[in-house]
Amino acid sequence: MKKLSLVCVKMLVSVYIYSQQTPASIEVKGTVYFVPTVYTYSTQIVISQDFLYDYYNGDVRSLDEIKQEYFQKMAAEGIDPKGFKEDKLSYLSLGYKKGGTLLIIDTNKKKDIETIIGNTIPGARVNGTYVKVSLPNKKTQELATKAIEKLRKKAEMIAEKQNRKVGAILKIVDHQEDEISNFGMVPTYHEKAKYPYSVTVTFALL
Repeated sequence: MKKLSLVCVKMLVSVYIYSQQTPASIEVKGTVYFVPTVYTYSTQIVISQDFLYDYYNGDVRSLDEIKQEYFQKMAAEGIDPKGFKEDKLSYLSLGYKKGGTLLIIDTNKKKDIETIIGNTIPGARVNGTYVKVSLPNKKTQELATKAIEKLRKKAEMIAEKQNRKVGAILKIVDHQEDEISNFGMVPTYHEKAKYPYSVTVTFALL
């Protein structure tokens, strides 16, 4: 019985010491917003005989002829035809009946994309234009600093109501994915969209 009592006392003491070692804290979560950096523009051009098909006389031009004319047009506008990648499989998934292909081009020059979009030919149509955006590491650090400052003020406001003060940072949780530098392709109308950057910070409560 005495041994059992001693074990109970030791357990109680251990729990008490552990609770004393765990500092009082306050956890706050917040979000700041940013406009990402655009580093790639991408557009898709559909080349198809469907756009020129003559239902009375049959096909009037071959696919190769349409492509050649389109590339000549691009070269005349200062766009290197070698920059286009051909994706025939994606063309087939679009549901056109006649021969054709899908051309894709990526560039970091917005002016080039504007030129491509504004200079099509009969037999060629723009299928979609996208931008690839990123958040540089330097910008990530700036956002983290801004978010933490914002959260400290929030924590201080809460702590003041309890007649307490906020101390050192105990823990920071970044809710962004590891691959924060790559948000993928988004429509061009999202080019200047604001994205959220969220963190949770735990401060010591004095």
